[in-house]
Amino acid sequence: MGKKRTRTTRVILAAGGTGGHLYPAISVADVLTNNGAQVIFLVSNKGIEKQILEQHGYPYLEQRISGFMGGSALSKVRSLYSIMRQSLALMGVVRKGDTVIVFGGFVSMPAASVAILKRCPLYIHEQNAVMGRANKLLSKYARTVFLSYPRTQDGGDKHHVNSKFIVSGNPIRNLFSNIQPNHIPAVRPEGHTLNILVLGGSQGSRFINNLIIDTVFHIANSEQGNSGATGTTGATGATGAIGRIQVMHQAGGKLYDEARQGYTRGYSRGNTGNTGTTDGTDGTGKHIHVETGVPPNEPAPRNAPISVHVVPYIDDMFSAYEWSHLVVSRSGSSSVFESLQACRPCIFVPFAKAIDNHQYHNAEFIAHAGAGVILTESDATPENLINSILAMVNSYDSIVSKLATIEIKNSSEIIANHIFPK
Repeated sequence: MGKKRTRTTRVILAAGGTGGHLYPAISVADVLTNNGAQVIFLVSNKGIEKQILEQHGYPYLEQRISGFMGGSALSKVRSLYSIMRQSLALMGVVRKGDTVIVFGGFVSMPAASVAILKRCPLYIHEQNAVMGRANKLLSKYARTVFLSYPRTQDGGDKHHVNSKFIVSGNPIRNLFSNIQPNHIPAVRPEGHTLNILVLGGSQGSRFINNLIIDTVFHIANSEQGNSGATGTTGATGATGAIGRIQVMHQAGGKLYDEARQGYTRGYSRGNTGNTGTTDGTDGTGKHIHVETGVPPNEPAPRNAPISVHVVPYIDDMFSAYEWSHLVVSRSGSSSVFESLQACRPCIFVPFAKAIDNHQYHNAEFIAHAGAGVILTESDATPENLINSILAMVNSYDSIVSKLATIEIKNSSEIIANHIFPK
């Protein structure tokens, strides 16, 4: 464990590329700052880090560096060159006596390399249930490796057990702990609304966007085909007696226009037999209503059986989770721990091309407890998603109870107080 200081100590946090790497680092930085440390972030110059860190008031240095995994041989050579070049640039930034903590991903390598050369205390946090290549390589030089999951694999299917590794959980934003569990009555009254939050990660997911669009119109078609026979309101044709459905769909900044156009194409193909619009006009009487743009704290209620609010990004994630009954999401580690701490049942659709299939293993942490569902991309059809939603609705309170039994660690405190105690 770190020792108490007689002077201000600087802690360098290398994190970024995605919100999944950055937000845990910010949570740790908040505690480190309260403990009296001076912090500085090393991030990539290609993501959302600048905007987020400026909102939080933390100093940062952008790095011109590219990822190593998944590219061509030439791109790998370029990546190695950029790591070496950035490492040399950091020789004048990282000082002997600094403490360095890295949160995985390609942005970690230069900071960790310089920390090793200058014999600075090096710490690692591994977000995922399978240790990433960079963290696995660096772990032999680290004082401590903090793990998000109790059974974290090192990429060779061996679970870590020695004293260097501490299970800390994944430090997410504290605001999620203030969200109260939701409830769906076993007998749902007429007009009951099911609120579904859709998340594709901080960068969005084309696969999830298309899945949700297809599912929404599949439900609308079922409603159209059954409304005459049943005379009831709600997506009864496709999902049983769920009632009305409201969807808040975070499509991702780069994929937002494409998703919005996808809903428009659904209308133009005549999928619902109606004239629903995506321009935010009144959808009363239509089977589906779609709105676009900046989300309010929660979507406005509509008379249409299905109401969708599609947005590029949700800044107020607290309100989004609080509003929701259940979540459809990728299973990056932050998404897994956010849904856990918010006590919201989640249908996880792991990214099939994630390195070492780590998103699938992340989701297993909750699914094995009977508190969530994994729907692989190969199985993620509108029909299977609808069936998963219906099954979750019918067992909702039981699933929420199982979520509540999973231990939630005070991860930020564990990590920060280990590195830099008060």
